[in-house]
Amino acid sequence: MLSVNLSMTEVTTAANFSFGPAEVFTGRPEYAVIVPTIWALLVILGVIGNGLVIYTLSKNGETTATNCYIVNLAIADLTFLVVVIPFTASFYATPVWIFGDFMCKFAMYMIYVTLHATSFTLTAMTIDRYHAIVHPLSSMNWRNRKISTITCIFVWAVAFFISVPFALYHKTVTEEEDHTYCQEAWPDETLGKVILITVTGTNYVLPLTIIVICYYQILRNLWRGYRRKTERSINSAVTSETQTRRKKRMTRMVAIIILLFATFWFPSHVINIYTKLYPEFPRTEPMFIIKVLAHTLSYANSCVNPFIYAFLNDRFKKSFVKTFPSLSYWFPCMRNIIEEMEHTRTTNMVDQAIQAGADDNDNDHVEENCNHIQLQKLQETSLL
Repeated sequence: MLSVNLSMTEVTTAANFSFGPAEVFTGRPEYAVIVPTIWALLVILGVIGNGLVIYTLSKNGETTATNCYIVNLAIADLTFLVVVIPFTASFYATPVWIFGDFMCKFAMYMIYVTLHATSFTLTAMTIDRYHAIVHPLSSMNWRNRKISTITCIFVWAVAFFISVPFALYHKTVTEEEDHTYCQEAWPDETLGKVILITVTGTNYVLPLTIIVICYYQILRNLWRGYRRKTERSINSAVTSETQTRRKKRMTRMVAIIILLFATFWFPSHVINIYTKLYPEFPRTEPMFIIKVLAHTLSYANSCVNPFIYAFLNDRFKKSFVKTFPSLSYWFPCMRNIIEEMEHTRTTNMVDQAIQAGADDNDNDHVEENCNHIQLQKLQETSLL
């Protein structure tokens, strides 16, 4: 692979955002088109997906704690896509900062705000799932829309507060040939390294640790319940098979939640820590491509969240069908819900018709009894 000359500093994204001279290869200008184009597609997909989630649950969603967290996660992902990708994509197309000093601070600040809001919301959702499954009775009193809304507000408040240093210590810098860049401005290099490690801990290591612990307890609880029920119904093949399917579905869902979150963000965090702690990090074209792929993967996490947290939820599917009845037929994942809802609607209509017929028969019987009583009274009167 061709080795090329790079600028004296680098642009990094995800955990260590800085808009300095980019790793743009002077001999390969196609990167200035390919990278922004791919990221623009991610923005479109993410905006549509998260937008549908927010609109659907706001209009026809149930007022549950889970739906509140799903909406908040969609808002965080949507904000992340809108704030992060346009600035980074424009920098790959034009490797200078053209948005001024205020937008330099604001962009850096909002990038970290949305990063923390996303990971904190994911953690809150996991804790909510833990209490719903492991402590279903004791958590019934506080697992509601009001508490989840307060939790979401608290998540954003912490995210705004913890991200303040990135607004204070970023500014525009003019270097050779009057090129302006948006760069870090830490008082010393050690502080910058400490901040990077801390951020990696707060928006990746700590949330992932909590998620793993919670879902370990969830699986443990489900497995114990499965064994107890199986022992009680050892002669019931239907019950055993149902419990097995339920266990497998939950295991798959847990695996998707944990693996996607960990996998999509792991390469980006590793690369950013390595480049920050080891200045001799090789600046070659293969490493440039690896970094772009890593950051693209982390961006994609905000696009797939609507699918893994909402579109795999049958209640959301029902809300989606109610909100977009015509559009739902274009999604294969909605067909079983559509058929189920149509079957339920048909069954209800038949039940109503039967009930109406029964009511008519009852009315006829009552009317017949009334006429019979009136006839008896007339006969008694005539005898008198």
